Amino acid sequence: MSRVSVKFLSLLLLAVLVSATSLEDCVKSFDKNKDCFTTRATTDDAKLYSVEYKNYYKVVTVKKATGAVAATYNLLIRGAPKDGLPASNGTFEIPVKSVAVMDTTSVPYIEVLGQRGAVAAADSEALVTSACFQKLVKDKKIASVDSTNAAAAAKTLNGVDAIFTGFGMTVKDVDGSKVVAQYASSDPGMLNRAEWLEYFAQWFGLEAQAQATTQDIDARYKAAKDAAKRAAPTTPLNVAWISYAAPSSFNNNTASWSFSAAAYKKALVEDAGGKLMTPDTASFTDAEAFRKALTDADVVVDETFTGTSTFDEFTKTFGVSDAFKFVKNRQVYRLDKRVNPDQMLDWFESAIVFPNQVLVDMMTVLTPTAVPDGTQRRYIRKVDAEQPITVTADQCTGDVNAAQAVVGPEANAFSALPKGGSTKSSGAVAGVSAASGLSLAAAGAIVAGALVL
Repeated sequence: MSRVSVKFLSLLLLAVLVSATSLEDCVKSFDKNKDCFTTRATTDDAKLYSVEYKNYYKVVTVKKATGAVAATYNLLIRGAPKDGLPASNGTFEIPVKSVAVMDTTSVPYIEVLGQRGAVAAADSEALVTSACFQKLVKDKKIASVDSTNAAAAAKTLNGVDAIFTGFGMTVKDVDGSKVVAQYASSDPGMLNRAEWLEYFAQWFGLEAQAQATTQDIDARYKAAKDAAKRAAPTTPLNVAWISYAAPSSFNNNTASWSFSAAAYKKALVEDAGGKLMTPDTASFTDAEAFRKALTDADVVVDETFTGTSTFDEFTKTFGVSDAFKFVKNRQVYRLDKRVNPDQMLDWFESAIVFPNQVLVDMMTVLTPTAVPDGTQRRYIRKVDAEQPITVTADQCTGDVNAAQAVVGPEANAFSALPKGGSTKSSGAVAGVSAASGLSLAAAGAIVAGALVL
């Protein structure tokens, strides 16, 4: 993400001027010594990928992540000779014209780039929240990859230029050199994940547009963070991210209760003015021991996939009562504010691209005076007062292929807020009331509590 002093609108104009056509024009009269990349993206936040630019191709490397392997890709300007390229996991002619997505996390990155129309096939379409993506699937503009029919799946996938996947994928008779791994959800920081927009942009030749957008997201995040810092209580509120896994084949039929201390959650809570609870023991099979570790929590974020959608269900599942501050003060939240018709969460989708909005969501809970008037949560739901909002294909209006705009308050919305002062730390925290990234293979593991993001 470029942090040079360039105005956002200037970057957007540059994004329009530096088109895919100009890349291809550059190699029509081929000269290997001519530099065709007038815009070069740099990675300032993301830790799990890098880009090395040559004159007429670039080498993109994804680094090893937990449960995933490293890979290297050559991205060659369409029309340039392939001779002399380094060894890689795949060579792609750019800009790509058609792609397949095998996970929900890839979808919003492609939508923000305005390339929804390039998606020809999808494997996890039933898990996607995006209204316009749902509409394209419903209208059969995006083909469904039939995972039960290997031959049909191979035919569909072999017909695209690139196959984006956030999880391991092996389909019989599919050209493995077309597979593009992306580990955005594994990159440890909030802004790290947003910068993966520039990773996806490499395949479309849209670095300038991606830089402009990530700079905007970065500015919004920092403005919100600064506002939260000014409003934070002297003693920060304790926030526990917890989940329950019912007995199943994934856990030897033993129930368990867990705390999550993922790096991005720690950053999120602290940037919003709170403190993440990180007990010495993260997972418990003894319910009473778990509840003891939860004693000091002021706010709870329940990540349990199913079975705790209402406040009563939550208290029964975790065996908690008004003796706990977060129960007495009704400070229990879930990540299901926006869901698709199959109850799949936007949290695993666009929340990864828009950390600025995720931060604002958390600020409505921890530092509400730092949030602009009229702000509503998009991803985090107050369990006792709000219901999930179902997003459907019918909600897609206008140009179905239009780029997804950045969501959340703009950076200057925070400038009018008080420069000093703080809220008092107490168990009762005011929230802002609103109107009442997964593959099919991963969904089952999450339901069983075996996968924690």
